[in-house]
Amino acid sequence: MAWDFIPRNHALEELAHTCDVVCFGTLAQRKEQSLETIQTFLGYTRKDTLRICDCNLRQNFYTSEIIEQSLYVADVVKLNSNELALLAGSRPSR
Repeated sequence: MAWDFIPRNHALEELAHTCDVVCFGTLAQRKEQSLETIQTFLGYTRKDTLRICDCNLRQNFYTSEIIEQSLYVADVVKLNSNELALLAGSRPSR
């Protein structure tokens, strides 16, 4: 997938400083290169930038570390009911 290998570059760092809102997901962070690029990008955003995390807790495409890092920097988290149940430690509905 294209989002598995998001390259880190100076243009992205400059863009991060200008963003009012950033939406990022856990699925795109499943590969190390994109994980580092996304987390670095978020680190370059301004303090007043709204950071929205879209949790995509599917199959084995996430780790507790990815979730923790993402939730730590997020202002808003988008979850469906199954993802909420999983994060809350209860059994997802079928």
